[in-house]
Amino acid sequence: MNLKKNVARLATAAMVLGMMVSYSPAVLAVSPTAMKDTMSRLEAAATSTHKVQFTTATEANWDNAETIVINYATAGFALTDGTPDCVIVGSGVCTAAAEEDDDLLTITCAEATGCAGAVTVGGVTPFSGTNPGAGSATVTFDAAGTSEYDDGDAFAVAIASNDQVTVAADVSPVIKFNVVTHTNCATDDTEIGSDDAIDFGVLTPGQYDADAGENVCMLLESSAKSGSVVEYIAANDGFTSATASYEMGQELTDGVLVGDVATAGEDGLFVSVLAKTERDYNMSGLVDSLTEDAAYSGAVGGTTGVPVMDTAFDVLAASTTPVDGGTDSTHSYNAVTVQLGAFASYLTPTATDYTNTLTFRATGTF
Repeated sequence: MNLKKNVARLATAAMVLGMMVSYSPAVLAVSPTAMKDTMSRLEAAATSTHKVQFTTATEANWDNAETIVINYATAGFALTDGTPDCVIVGSGVCTAAAEEDDDLLTITCAEATGCAGAVTVGGVTPFSGTNPGAGSATVTFDAAGTSEYDDGDAFAVAIASNDQVTVAADVSPVIKFNVVTHTNCATDDTEIGSDDAIDFGVLTPGQYDADAGENVCMLLESSAKSGSVVEYIAANDGFTSATASYEMGQELTDGVLVGDVATAGEDGLFVSVLAKTERDYNMSGLVDSLTEDAAYSGAVGGTTGVPVMDTAFDVLAASTTPVDGGTDSTHSYNAVTVQLGAFASYLTPTATDYTNTLTFRATGTF
């Protein structure tokens, strides 16, 4: 009888033990892979932001309201309280919080059906903290035992004694200026020296004459931070003839060509900024920083244009910033186009040696 009772008791105990084994709760197995922390700074003791990424197993039992804790205290980090964003590419929704007291990053599944997939914490709103000393720092998953997951996984970050190099440079002051005469300053690309003279030919008294289809093209580039100025000065008023002992421009009314020029006895040589163009060969987005002076702006005609100045340099165009440009056909230019016009009245003495010289210059304020 005693033997039978003992056998029965053993059978009952075995049944109870079997029931206990059968109904033991499952262990959470997140099994993270591809773990990394992208930091803004790697220097020891520097303040850095963090973006943590890892991928959980697709069969992970990461249920709603369960947490994954990453312990930064094990690596010597000092975190700051924060609520970084949390995104899962896979299934589920998560939230995250950085805890300053324990230096923990807590990631919580906020999906009723559970979470699994590629997790990114701090992709948009990162969390931050102070780095430990230089060396390889190991960050562990849940070494503090505060989450439902604890499998001893970890990743390492490299902390450097210095992670920054200061880079410095000086920009040399440069100003390049080119003067040519061409029909179209926007397309012609012949260098200075090929044609530095304009011949009006025969001036008919009483008839305003343009410059035989050619313009003065001033091509400028300058790194002057406070801008550049394009100016000119003439050797004489208007045209001067040695044989006639006459200088044009002496009979102008108020210094400007106005009214009936034939009967008023006005004559002279006149300047106008026809246009300010961009010679664009290989570059796009050329900064249009030159502005023509209002006094010279517009086309030369019978009642426009400014008489040449022979007393001081006068401004044709200016900028308040550096000027884009180049000095050969492989670059772009900011070009100031100047048109010259001439008028001889019936009172202008006949001669074949009327001449003048115009000097152009560019200066920059660096």
